[in-house]
Amino acid sequence: MKSQGSEQVSFSRRKFLSLAGVTAAGVTVVSPLETFYARVARGQARTGIGYGAIKPKLPVNYRELTSTVIGDLSRIPLLELPPGFNYTAISIVGQSMSDGNPVPGDHDGMATFVGPRGTTILVRNHELDPDENEFGNTSGVIAPPEKKYDQINAGGTTTLVVGPARRLVRDYASLAGTIRNCAGGPTPWGTWISCEETFNRGDVGVVRHGYNFEVPANAEIGLADPIPLKAMGRFSHEAVAVDPATGYIYETEDRGDSCFYRFVPAVGKPNAPGQLVQGGKLYALKVVDKPTLNTTNNPNSGGSIGLVPVGVPLKVEWVPIDNPDPDVEDKAQGLGVRYEAQSKGAAIFYRGEGAWYAKGLIYFVATQGGPPAVDSTRGNGQVWVYDPKAETITLLIEAEPSGEILDEPDNITVAPFGDLFLCEDGGGEQFVVGVDTKGELYQFARNAYNESEFAGACFSPDGQTLFVNIQSPGITFCIWGPLSADVLAERAKQALFEYSPIRGDKIYRKYRYGKHLELFLLDERSYRGSNTENSNPNGIEMLGQEQFEWLKKSLKASQATWKVISSDDPFSIVTGSTSDRDAWGQGSPEVLGREVQLSQLLQFIKNEGIKNVVVITADVHYAAAISYEPERAVFKDFNPFWEFVVGPIHAGAFGQNELDPSFGPKYEYVRAPQTETSQLPQNLPPPNLHSFGLAEVNSQGQLLVRIHDITGKVLYEKLLNPQS
Repeated sequence: MKSQGSEQVSFSRRKFLSLAGVTAAGVTVVSPLETFYARVARGQARTGIGYGAIKPKLPVNYRELTSTVIGDLSRIPLLELPPGFNYTAISIVGQSMSDGNPVPGDHDGMATFVGPRGTTILVRNHELDPDENEFGNTSGVIAPPEKKYDQINAGGTTTLVVGPARRLVRDYASLAGTIRNCAGGPTPWGTWISCEETFNRGDVGVVRHGYNFEVPANAEIGLADPIPLKAMGRFSHEAVAVDPATGYIYETEDRGDSCFYRFVPAVGKPNAPGQLVQGGKLYALKVVDKPTLNTTNNPNSGGSIGLVPVGVPLKVEWVPIDNPDPDVEDKAQGLGVRYEAQSKGAAIFYRGEGAWYAKGLIYFVATQGGPPAVDSTRGNGQVWVYDPKAETITLLIEAEPSGEILDEPDNITVAPFGDLFLCEDGGGEQFVVGVDTKGELYQFARNAYNESEFAGACFSPDGQTLFVNIQSPGITFCIWGPLSADVLAERAKQALFEYSPIRGDKIYRKYRYGKHLELFLLDERSYRGSNTENSNPNGIEMLGQEQFEWLKKSLKASQATWKVISSDDPFSIVTGSTSDRDAWGQGSPEVLGREVQLSQLLQFIKNEGIKNVVVITADVHYAAAISYEPERAVFKDFNPFWEFVVGPIHAGAFGQNELDPSFGPKYEYVRAPQTETSQLPQNLPPPNLHSFGLAEVNSQGQLLVRIHDITGKVLYEKLLNPQS
């Protein structure tokens, strides 16, 4: 987005650091996928390697870029990317679109949608002011008068259809006559909500501005009817994010004293384009018991250093906005959406910008929040996360004053594999910065062409392509490489082999310890089927056929007294949601899904006369001892056995979970927050609920299994006598 009354930096903050001799302090972050526990202390850098060192690279389609309004781009590396990544540069400002008009400039926010015949549909904003000259084009998004919201203004959207080879199939204008269309957000019903970043009093153009507009994601050329969604508020909009569970739309506002909003559509949960024009109710976020909380952590902006700690959830509530479509904004008179909100206790953020929904959470950015930068009075940015179920807001990331690692993030997206991608809009060189699931930041891409901001980052529906713009001069990039789950899994496997004493090329393996013990370590991640409701009566893969045959053969051949199977997942403890079961069982008495393979294993052990099999496992966040008896089971063709569960050592504790009854399990011991005899709070710190296991075999061949707390105290023990 462009400056709108906020301070801009005309030189590189990173260069400033080297000139001034300032040491970069980094960022403060919490992990985005681990209930936001703080991972570092304030002031410590948390940089990760990401995908490796970035280097300049030519676009794959460089031969097509010899003649643009910008000049010959065929010999210029436009981006720096990690090894193995490539990109195309498409729909460049001034190029002729499929509707016969030139591509407008100032490319900004975007989202992707599934297109026909393997294509991807991109709807892209253009943050244009009236009469802004972009390489001779002062008209911006060109459209017939009847399709323009305002005949004077140049902003709007274009729609791109991108083929599987990351080449442009067609592009065309899809919204016209608006102003400063900065960001927006996709909807589950297949539209893009484009946001005007302005509050216009009518001195520019002939109609009021400061609204959101809905644009259908169509693959064929056509302009949307420019209908302002007035109930969503008239203010300096930036981005929106839709919660698909409720249909609520969350909105950011780009002002130094902005608020964060929730729009509840009148239709309930929308499911088709055009329903938002029926109106709804607008609310603003308020932190419970902290009226008008200034979240900036910056004395220059009305906050206090460290007032809002990183990683601490704050309970929130929502205050109603009575006048979402005001005539004027006037702080002294309390007129305007944010001033009404703040009069009712709404929290204040410094320039709310990008927003994105992912896995039940709403992420959004306060571009200049945080403590004062080394070269300015405002901050270098914050990333927030709102949890609709918990009704909490958490400061997830706060850039440090140096700006060395993160410098004014703007647009945000969440990758299919969980990483956050932040588009910088700070001073000097600009990066796309990734935040991995460990809370570590890494540089994914650098604008190697100029110092214009990145904007509009979003992933294709299949997760294989990252689309992103550089706003000026206006270029859209399609980036691909080892982003897929298969590649990431292969890299994780490589790291495991490099840092663990594993011989061969398989994770599953066995170790013999003297006369009495042989340990079988299973791999229940590499071969398993997708997590579903786990109810297929024909079975779902867990071990893979090769590992399954290896395990049966190895158990049969073992001469050890005890055969201990180390399983990644418990045999009967039910985990995951109803539609996302991620262990062996699912709660049904029938043998279904992954249990089919487990029943075959247990039957094999019985039929082959294999004795003294014990299972050890973890995965769940509590300790337990479970006995399995055929008399209690639905599937009865197996020998009785024991399973011992421990963990965690340092993560949060929860449970106990239900047991799948298929194999007759029974809790003989449980150490968990929520049990029949105990109702302790969950996620207690050590040593209350954290545990580890220890098993010993004596000279007589008896197996003693103990469960300890982390101080070493014995919580439970079971002495097992071997069967001869």
